[in-house]
Amino acid sequence: MENIIRISVRNLIEFVMRSGDIDTSYVSQDRAVQGIMAHKKLQSEYEGNYDSEFFLRNETEIEGMKFIVEGRADGVITEDDFIILDEIKSTTRDLETLTEDFSQLHWAQVMCYAYFYTKAYNVDMLGVQLSYYNIEDEETKRFRKTFTSIELWDFYSRLLLEYLDFSKKLLEWRNARNDSITDLGFPFGSYRKGQREMAVAVYKTIIDSEKLFIEAPTGIGKTMSAVFPSVKAIGESLVDKLFYLTARSTTKAACNNALDLLIDAGLKIKAVTFTAKEKSCINDVVKCNPKDCPYAKGHFDRVNDAIIDILDNEQLIDFEIIRKYSLKHEVCPFETQLDLGIYSDVVVCDYNYAFDPRVYLRRFFDSPTDRVLFLVDEAHNLIDRGREMFSQELQSAKLLEIIESFTGEYLPIRKAISRLLNKIESYRPYLDDLGNYCKTEEPEDIYFSIKTLTSRMDAFLAEEKDAEHYETILNLYFELQSYLRISELYDESFRAVFTLDDTEMMVVKLLCIDTSSLFKEILKRARSSVFFSATLTPMDFYAELLGGDENSYKYHLDSPFAKENLFIGAMATISTKYKDRQRSVEQISETIRRFISKKKGNYLIFFPSYIYMDMVYTDFAGKNEDLDIIAQNRSMTEDDRDEFIASFDDAENRIGFAVLGGVFTEGIDLAGDRLIGSIIVSVGLPGIGFERDVIKEYFNEIKGMGFEYAYQYPGMNKVLQAAGRVIRTEDDRGAVLLIDDRFTKKYYRKLMPKHWSHIINYYDLDSVDENLSEFWIKNSKISKEV
Repeated sequence: MENIIRISVRNLIEFVMRSGDIDTSYVSQDRAVQGIMAHKKLQSEYEGNYDSEFFLRNETEIEGMKFIVEGRADGVITEDDFIILDEIKSTTRDLETLTEDFSQLHWAQVMCYAYFYTKAYNVDMLGVQLSYYNIEDEETKRFRKTFTSIELWDFYSRLLLEYLDFSKKLLEWRNARNDSITDLGFPFGSYRKGQREMAVAVYKTIIDSEKLFIEAPTGIGKTMSAVFPSVKAIGESLVDKLFYLTARSTTKAACNNALDLLIDAGLKIKAVTFTAKEKSCINDVVKCNPKDCPYAKGHFDRVNDAIIDILDNEQLIDFEIIRKYSLKHEVCPFETQLDLGIYSDVVVCDYNYAFDPRVYLRRFFDSPTDRVLFLVDEAHNLIDRGREMFSQELQSAKLLEIIESFTGEYLPIRKAISRLLNKIESYRPYLDDLGNYCKTEEPEDIYFSIKTLTSRMDAFLAEEKDAEHYETILNLYFELQSYLRISELYDESFRAVFTLDDTEMMVVKLLCIDTSSLFKEILKRARSSVFFSATLTPMDFYAELLGGDENSYKYHLDSPFAKENLFIGAMATISTKYKDRQRSVEQISETIRRFISKKKGNYLIFFPSYIYMDMVYTDFAGKNEDLDIIAQNRSMTEDDRDEFIASFDDAENRIGFAVLGGVFTEGIDLAGDRLIGSIIVSVGLPGIGFERDVIKEYFNEIKGMGFEYAYQYPGMNKVLQAAGRVIRTEDDRGAVLLIDDRFTKKYYRKLMPKHWSHIINYYDLDSVDENLSEFWIKNSKISKEV
């Protein structure tokens, strides 16, 4: 077996040398915007003798272990044939207070690069330079040292020796993992219909370093079909790390359940599930600084022991496990889980950790040493989530809320806020009668005003942490920085949208419309990416907007369940268009009553909005007081949602009213008698609004398919997801009724899955009664008749 450890310069130095406290109450540089701008500015000051972002890689063997360490130096300077390695750091500190020994970690980083350079280019002596750039006054302070190659080797070898014991543990874990994967078989006696086909498609995608988009209907076992071949690929050294990406805790659990089954079958693996900071915090309040949190104080002095303890004793590392060890070692669970991700084989996390330009995990993706694989579950959700991640708004009201906080020496901040408000307000004359305006070009005057404001806020945030409203000011500062970050992405696929809030105050939003180019760039971080969902129709729409190209693989798998298990019909006589909703209420109410009367059991009724749902609920509940009826509401907590779903466990005839596209449309598994039928009211179109219309106009211009891209395809996906709640296993029998005359039209029928080929259009309720009764009688062997 190869005794090879691959690691980045940053991760090596941080593991060996970091110490002290966590303090994120205010970070004096914005790595994604100000840091990049500082690098570009200083790199551009050199003419022709500066090679920026210089990649360096070194292989060194110590005590039988081969270390492959790599990274990018900010710059290599050539001065009269003398080489200097440059490392740039941005800061808001007064440069006069910075001394040569300000940060040993900074020196260590550039010295590693310097050693790599001496070995790669046979250099006996060179210089190293730390360049500190003050983002407020744009001044620079530099420190230089000169080292011989022997001195650099002495430093680097001691660094590796400090890492040696832990690296031996990593190797031991990896070898045990690979041996277990070699012997690992599929955990079930046989593959379900479509399951082997999906697993083979995933494996081929990894082999070919491609992207795969696959529609795998409920029942195929898509989680195991994705995870099993991916684990095999890890054991065969095709990929180093698997990121299982999703939007819901239920699908995170599905991945962990699949891994648990593989572990029971003999797999040895390290898998960590990331939990959001607010949910993972074990302090009384979420304040990540040594003053307010005992787990932040001295965290880096203790975290390595916590990491080793967890990896020595655990395989599936979820929040409860991280919490237990965090309490034991008195470390921050959120930061600990991120560190564990570096040394784990599988990371289960939300989409944003890989895709959001504001919070993605730079430690994994900016200087990658691992070949990663993305498995994207419930991929149909990612287009709208992507638009959210690539967009940012700024509210004038929030600026006004803090403007009075700045007095005395901070009056320049107040002036900068006033100027920004004036810039935003200058667009008010362009608003239409409904208070909306869309601008194709980026409003650069707002960008530069924000840049000035954030620069002036830096000193306040660094020095006035006890100020009144500090947290409010800090949160707004982060929003301003997010605006700057998104503005760096602004191109022809964006629009600047101006609207009014409820108090007639201006709101400006950089709206990402077409996510395709951004996802395409992000997917370069992975060797392969697999997007899967029970509903990815039309495939070309999802593949395009999620970063696919002409080489991407696309598969539609058939449902593993016999179509006879599902009653599927469409009411052709009821319109649910907005103008018809009031007069449709009694029709829908009566349709629900007769639909559920054919068999006692649990049902879900889905509506396109809370208002429409409430209208029908009021009528239906008033006429059916003897029925057990519950309804989703806008203010439900996570516990409330869990209780809503759990209530279907022991109910015999419960009718649930819910909203399409909400938490009960997908990600819930009500198998068997827990749910025997659903009615879906409307074709699920997103609410008509200015932003949606902006999206529609954009795709009309470039494709002539504005309505489809903005409304029809997203709406129909919600319908398909809701209908998918009914049949969950091969033993299930269930009924689905679609209420909207548009379901009978060709342009909606083409979006329906193959296993709905037997759908019937109904023009009266008597026909529904007759066919539904026949369906339940036919399936009486597994369903008790009323």
